[in-house]
Amino acid sequence: MTEAREMAIETARKLHKMFDEGVNSRGLKPTNEVESLYVNEMMKDIESLKQRVANDFFPNYGFGVSDLIHLVCEHYLTTPEKIMSKSRKREFVEPRQMIHWMLKNKVVENCLTYESIAELTGGYHYTVIIHSNRAINHRIQTEPKFRNELIRLCESLGCRAIWKGKSIHIIRNEQHETIPS
Repeated sequence: MTEAREMAIETARKLHKMFDEGVNSRGLKPTNEVESLYVNEMMKDIESLKQRVANDFFPNYGFGVSDLIHLVCEHYLTTPEKIMSKSRKREFVEPRQMIHWMLKNKVVENCLTYESIAELTGGYHYTVIIHSNRAINHRIQTEPKFRNELIRLCESLGCRAIWKGKSIHIIRNEQHETIPS
């Protein structure tokens, strides 16, 4: 299963790279509205492929990676496409960081590495995931309102989240996991 997952992720990565090279190296930048629409559709297809890879190769019991992404999007009144964009607007960065934190800390069952999370959520460098995790941990410790909001989101995904001192404890599938701060 791991080999198939890696192969699927690599295929999505290659498609994305081929598209970028085709557009940039050949000077095929969109010159009119029709071409722009075509480029946008191609990018949506690539994003859709990434999402299907996540759904097909990261199964879990109950809630999945796509459920987590859609729940966070619904909570922040936005769309997955906007969150996965390269935008640095706070309205997109905060939910993106929340998704990174929840995936890294396995709020839903997954086997994602930093690199996989980065690729799945917009093609970022893996250090962005590390930064997101630190930023959310800092907010958890300093902002009780944010902490309670995060706990409610975790509980909406079928796990129990308990604040103890400086960390949140996630209880999922009769398993006890401590998420360090």
